[in-house]
Amino acid sequence: MNTQQPPFTPLQYIPEKKKESVLNLPIISLTAVAHEPLPQGGDHWSIYLSICERDYVRLDMTPSYIVPATVNPGGSKKILIVSHVDDARLGMATKVVRLDVRGGLKVRDFTICSFWVYHQIGLFWDEGLVVDGGQVEEVRRAILVMYPEMVEYRLVVGDGLVYITAHTGVGTLNRAKPHSGAIAGIIVLD
Repeated sequence: MNTQQPPFTPLQYIPEKKKESVLNLPIISLTAVAHEPLPQGGDHWSIYLSICERDYVRLDMTPSYIVPATVNPGGSKKILIVSHVDDARLGMATKVVRLDVRGGLKVRDFTICSFWVYHQIGLFWDEGLVVDGGQVEEVRRAILVMYPEMVEYRLVVGDGLVYITAHTGVGTLNRAKPHSGAIAGIIVLD
């Protein structure tokens, strides 16, 4: 009996049928929100993108529970859940910190992998999660090239993206190139 596991989808929209309309929603602020405590300490944090006074798009990194981690033994790969929610969940928050954002941004600007990964890799270096600065710079340079065409391009917030996967010592980089109508990627942490 050959039971094949479905492909891992690190970025999921709830509901999937509203993905394009959610990606095009304008953002008026960003809120970092702490929820329930975690077993090993700390809280579970999510990002809420405010689209009006009581409506949000929640960006929530959560374990897949079914796809084994490649770096963290016993763990599972993470999934970024993008969902349209009201403010009810904020009432259960243990901490809420609002951040102002520049005008003209949309939900898609916060889910674009090349921009996100470019800056996240630097943060991983700054925090000591990755140990080779040369590899960090290699990833940052690689993000600015479209493969396999080997065409250089600049980092732009707002492009649609298509997945190209590479492996780092920290997780799986879902590297991308411009492509109209495609959805963004993320870095999948173990």
